[in-house]
Amino acid sequence: MISYLKGKIVSKGENFIIIEIHGIGFKAFLSPKDLEKISEGETREIRCFLYLKRETIELYGFLDENELEFFKKLEELSGIGPKTALLLAPFGSLKALKAVLGERQAGLIKGIGTKKLQRIIAKLDENAKKTGQKGLF
Repeated sequence: MISYLKGKIVSKGENFIIIEIHGIGFKAFLSPKDLEKISEGETREIRCFLYLKRETIELYGFLDENELEFFKKLEELSGIGPKTALLLAPFGSLKALKAVLGERQAGLIKGIGTKKLQRIIAKLDENAKKTGQKGLF
């Protein structure tokens, strides 16, 4: 498992960075919020989630530990893939997602409509009740 990477940001794409560590470039997908905070040429540490599925190996990076933990909760949900979880992770909690929905600003999350967000919130609510967790909820 890769917990974090620390190295030089050699390039940025639309939804990823390439971080060089000892001559090896690792591609890590980041949220738009985190990408805005990173510049090419700087040295950064990112927390990581290694996604493995059949023939796919992808790294998802986070500047904030709380966002990583929320990402993990989202990614565990049935029907929610890592790309969707990455878009929602910067909200950091179920409460923040509910606020977006309550303010009728769900359309601000690129690629996630109101109905899909409602389903995700319902699933998170259900999981929180089952497990008795409050931390990220």
